[in-house]
Amino acid sequence: DHARLRKLIEKLNSQMSASEQQKREDFITRALAAINELIRTGRLIDAMQASNELLTIDPLNSAAKNCLIKAKKSYIETALDQNRNTVEGADFARALAFYESLLPIDPQHARLKNLILKTKSHIAEQNHLAAKIHLNESIARMKELFTGKEYEKVIQSCEEIERLDPGNFTARVFKKKAIRTMRKESEGLELEQLKKMHIALLPEYTAHPEKFLKV
Repeated sequence: DHARLRKLIEKLNSQMSASEQQKREDFITRALAAINELIRTGRLIDAMQASNELLTIDPLNSAAKNCLIKAKKSYIETALDQNRNTVEGADFARALAFYESLLPIDPQHARLKNLILKTKSHIAEQNHLAAKIHLNESIARMKELFTGKEYEKVIQSCEEIERLDPGNFTARVFKKKAIRTMRKESEGLELEQLKKMHIALLPEYTAHPEKFLKV
């Protein structure tokens, strides 16, 4: 009797397990149908969320994984199409920020990754051009200062140019010219002061030469 009872219990458990398994499979089938309908009607955020929830129940379900991939791809493509002005515009910094906000959704999205690379390249080109323009403007201002004989400012400007463009030939040449000119002017000023002093002291020297120390 005990053996018969045990077999009966095992049979009931088996029947219950099979029934529960069928219910689980029916639920997954209905869930997948609902997710595909969400994708078809463009409710992509809901589709992604539902796919993730289904994968917590059945982590190995390939259909759920495919639905998640499809929903992510469609969401990104839709976002890119809806923001075509940003995608095709010249505000590359704004475009890059937009692309990078989408990247966590699907880090392997080929079109998005390609857009990010192209946009970074455009930004680098813009920065290079802006730096070149700034350098040329700095050189032009420095030359104006030199023409205006503001040699101390010329030296400061040349040093700034060399910080922007180490080894800049024009900055090195004009810095040397400015230093050389300032030195000549300083020497000329000292000589002029000595001449004036000599003229001022000449009458007294003529009258009383003994007061002056001979070197």
